[in-house]
Order: sequence, then structure tokens, then C-alpha cells
Amino acid sequence: MAAIPENVSGDAVLDPDIRREIEIGRKTVKEIEKRWELSSDPSQLARLAMITDALKPHMTRPIPYETRIIRSDIPNAFCLPGGFVFFYHKNVEFTPLG
Repeated sequence: MAAIPENVSGDAVLDPDIRREIEIGRKTVKEIEKRWELSSDPSQLARLAMITDALKPHMTRPIPYETRIIRSDIPNAFCLPGGFVFFYHKNVEFTPLG
């Protein structure tokens, strides 16, 4: 899981609208973590890091991104305001690398 510092610096994050968006996302992340089990498997997290690295050139918003893996047999993914991205572990397993 890529961590977003609590006090991120940079021009984009100084924008009050983006700061508000990130704060809304952080609050929602806390609720998701209460409801769903997250993966802490080092091999899955390393694979997700490779997938995220492949996506970075296409991430055009100047915000920090954080990715997490939800343990579920259902292939799915979703994003929250502020750059928080959740992949279900089946997506991580079946996404081709390279």
C-alpha cells in the first residue's frame, strides 16, 4: 500500500478544493477499512505496486495517490475522492504485467 503523508505539500494540495477532496476521501477510507478486510500479503502488495507504476504515466491529476487491496473473490475496483484507489485482490492476481 502506498502511503499518503497526512500533511502533503505542493501547489495542488495547497488548493483548498483539493485539500477538501483528500479529506473527504480519508474519512471514507476509514469507513471502508472497518467494513472490508485489506490484504497485507507482501507479494500482492508488490504486484499492486508494479500495476500502479504502469498506470502512473496516465494519472494526470497533480494529487498524491494511495492504493489498497480488498480481500474478496469478486473482481472489482473503485476510486474515492482525493486519489484513494482500491483494487480487489482478484484483480491484482489476474492483471497481466509487462
